[in-house]
Amino acid sequence: MNSKGAVSSLSFVPVRAAEPEGVLRMCVALNAEAKPDSGPLILLRSSLATRVYLGAVVDAADRVVEWLEIWVQTVAGLADSPATWREYLSNAQLDATWLEQSQRFLALYPDTYRHTGWEGTHPAPTFIDLGAKKAWCPMDSGSNTAFKLCTNDALLEKAGLPPYSRSLHRYWVAGGAEGGGLTWVAATPGAPNALAVGTSENVLPASRKMIPFNPEGGLMHARRFAPIGFEDYTDLLAGRAWHGLVNGNEWVKLAGGYGGLSDWDTLLLQRDHLFLGGRGRSRVLVETFHLRLHLIHQLVELTADTVARRQLPMLNLSAESFRVEMGPLAPGLPILWSARATLAVPGQALALALPLDDVRHYLPLASPVTTIYRPEFLGLPMRGSGRVRIRRVATDASDRVFVEGTLVTSERLRASAEDLVWIKLPLSFGVVDLYANLDSKEALAAGEYRFRTVPQAFSQQAARALRAAEGSVFDSTSFETIPMLSTPCDLFALGVLAVRALFVNGENSLGVALDEILSLARQMGLEAAEGSATDRVRGLAAADSRWLASLGPHRLTYDKLTPEAALSVIPEGLWWETVATVARFFPGNPPDSYCRDFSDYSHFALEKVFAAPLADLANLMLRSRGLLFSDAAANREIATVLDEIQF
Repeated sequence: MNSKGAVSSLSFVPVRAAEPEGVLRMCVALNAEAKPDSGPLILLRSSLATRVYLGAVVDAADRVVEWLEIWVQTVAGLADSPATWREYLSNAQLDATWLEQSQRFLALYPDTYRHTGWEGTHPAPTFIDLGAKKAWCPMDSGSNTAFKLCTNDALLEKAGLPPYSRSLHRYWVAGGAEGGGLTWVAATPGAPNALAVGTSENVLPASRKMIPFNPEGGLMHARRFAPIGFEDYTDLLAGRAWHGLVNGNEWVKLAGGYGGLSDWDTLLLQRDHLFLGGRGRSRVLVETFHLRLHLIHQLVELTADTVARRQLPMLNLSAESFRVEMGPLAPGLPILWSARATLAVPGQALALALPLDDVRHYLPLASPVTTIYRPEFLGLPMRGSGRVRIRRVATDASDRVFVEGTLVTSERLRASAEDLVWIKLPLSFGVVDLYANLDSKEALAAGEYRFRTVPQAFSQQAARALRAAEGSVFDSTSFETIPMLSTPCDLFALGVLAVRALFVNGENSLGVALDEILSLARQMGLEAAEGSATDRVRGLAAADSRWLASLGPHRLTYDKLTPEAALSVIPEGLWWETVATVARFFPGNPPDSYCRDFSDYSHFALEKVFAAPLADLANLMLRSRGLLFSDAAANREIATVLDEIQF
């Protein structure tokens, strides 16, 4: 292994010259000894629209100068997203989002972002020639010209193919001048394949093993590699070693500031990683408690900043969303104090183009799945049909039209009062889109849902047709639900991450810890709303010792430690204020929750949801930092003596 952590089983395939050739090159890492279950390319992570590979900047001797994450755009996975979602997606929109994301990463991480030149300009489709260990771009044998991604809508439509800007299909093109002698290749699965259009399999040389790296010619960007996962880092602070990057069944070990993390006991004795290493495990517990609070604050701050820049929620936060890197070391600063969280997965929210002035709704790019980072009842859209009875059509003070009616369906709707139901009402001149809130409590029969639409500005023709439809019944009317998803969902996910950082060890799983904190949050709401949230938590803990057993500071470590012993190290008031702060992350438990419910946010300042949690976390960090270089137990003894002195 060299000083930057290259291992003998890795080789490097140049994908772009970062400096003049032979000096420094941006390369993708290739594992020459990869097992069948891992593959030669080291895929760090992937999402519907992105694949992230391990890469490096290397010198002429193939020595690693810096490890990189190489991000490659892909649209192939979007075929698995819901059809309703895909109506709002296109290549042009994805390209604009990619460029905006690159600019955002540059603003957030100016010292770790690396320009490729392909943030807004598509590179040639690229494969890795495994035998030659070099990048390979396909050529058209007939014209002896290189294939490139075609983004010219007119040229595509002339060939009878879907336009680039308004579809999710991609094609390579090569050959003669525009309008004739062109060779087309479908680059994405499911792309309409006319008689004159081939597939990539027809172009790849059969005699050489080609590994797809960027077969669609997707946009790219690169960042310095943040190797430690969020959960690995919290486990490290709890006393578990970090051995390196996992690739299939192998460890790819990294040197530098990461080399000493594989042995926690040695790490503590060396005192290179913590201020209080070597001064006993109780002092280390105090320091790692402060570092956890700092980590949680970073996660909330990163989320708030990203939401503020985009004015879109994230809607996909999980432990995979964040990674940790060791930053440049300052003289005298322990290594773990340089740790910095980075956003590893971009947000997935789409803003729906609804004709509503004062309401904004969002959907995640991926299909809703059951996850611990989102309540089960949120984000499950439903499509169906039913009978619509129009009860009343009226206008508000702004002369916008709203409709009151009843939806009758055999579908079991779970829409909340804040969710929208998109009703496609078939009128005489065409279909009118209505966006309504349901109120099942007002219905008089099973399977009926009373609704009132959001006031809308309709054309004169549509408004007249709606008024004429008052009292009418419309059978087989299509509808679908649009869940109310926004930054309170992100706050819930951040609360789960805080639970993972503070209350999970070898004797407590995330599911158990989350259930305990949700029970505590609910119980806080049932208590008399007197005093602070911290006062209520301390009162509950004093009245029932089970709260200390389940949510005590002994959960901060994998060492065997009793709740009482841990509470003698972390001051009781500070600990229960920390617990109360985490409990407040979860919407729906007034008066303490930061959000009253999942609709409690500003539609046009989404980041405001995070302001109060950030302030409370900053206060906790300030207080925990004060513990690091003082002896809390001795201070308490001195205070006791002083209290006994008669002045």
